Amino acid sequence: MLNPRLYNSKPVCCSAKIARFSTHNSWWYNGCPICCKQLRQKQNSNEMSCIKHETQQPLPCYRVYVTIEDRENEAILIVMGEAAEQLFGNTCPELLNKQQEPTRQALPKEIENTIGQQYLFEIQPKSHGELIVKSVSPDPQSFVAVSEQHPTTATPDRPSTERKRTVETSKKALFTTEQEKKSKRQSRHQGTTSSSLQSEQHETQTSR
Repeated sequence: MLNPRLYNSKPVCCSAKIARFSTHNSWWYNGCPICCKQLRQKQNSNEMSCIKHETQQPLPCYRVYVTIEDRENEAILIVMGEAAEQLFGNTCPELLNKQQEPTRQALPKEIENTIGQQYLFEIQPKSHGELIVKSVSPDPQSFVAVSEQHPTTATPDRPSTERKRTVETSKKALFTTEQEKKSKRQSRHQGTTSSSLQSEQHETQTSR
């Protein structure tokens, strides 16, 4: 898997399956709606503030700890922001609204359903050892494996370049010029005349 010391500050990509999630530090936090930094409770107050933007109305934000694995090793990643929305298909407030009794430890089914699935992760290693997911998408190789195990009888779409060549070939066959037609007729006529002459010569020699 990844060694943060070797790939410090260099984005890397890897293909791996989601093994499990950890909720020891919750899967979401109250963030600033402007910069998404975590808000802090004001002393002796119910208000929350951002270190950059002072008092703010909290916005639920993703911070999900996920363990991914490949054939050799595993690693713990942190999925936040847009990358988490790509992975779970919902914003953090949307998932909280779907839960009847939302808590920081209970994972929504949209998150749990990704366990065992193969994805391509773009990862940004940090100097302090954390691995932050910058983007995530389904791994095309996993679709290839599924199609090989369960082949379909449907005819796959041909690539656009192949379709273009087919169209061009069809055009050539459909739009033959009159000159080409005339040349083909003359060739056939000359071939027929030549065959007739050879036949007559053969009959003459035989009669002699």
